[in-house]
Amino acid sequence: METLPLRQLLRDPKRVKKLTLAGITVRITDGGKPLWDIRPPLAEDESGSADAEAQRHRLWEEHFAGLAAVPPANPALPSVAEVMEHARGEGR
Repeated sequence: METLPLRQLLRDPKRVKKLTLAGITVRITDGGKPLWDIRPPLAEDESGSADAEAQRHRLWEEHFAGLAAVPPANPALPSVAEVMEHARGEGR
């Protein structure tokens, strides 16, 4: 794992891209505190499998279900559930 400060990511994003394409995970830090890890892309055989795609879809649905359960902060704004229904064509 390679560790880079946020400032270096902003100045030279191509370096991070080269590292991840080479299969190296890059940890971005700010003041020594880790912000996030950028992982290399999935290999060709993993990215196209039906199981991986189904799991990715399930994780996204769980994430959005959690967001939809939270009531909106401003009643005038649509809820996340309403936005998702509209985006899927269900709320028309």
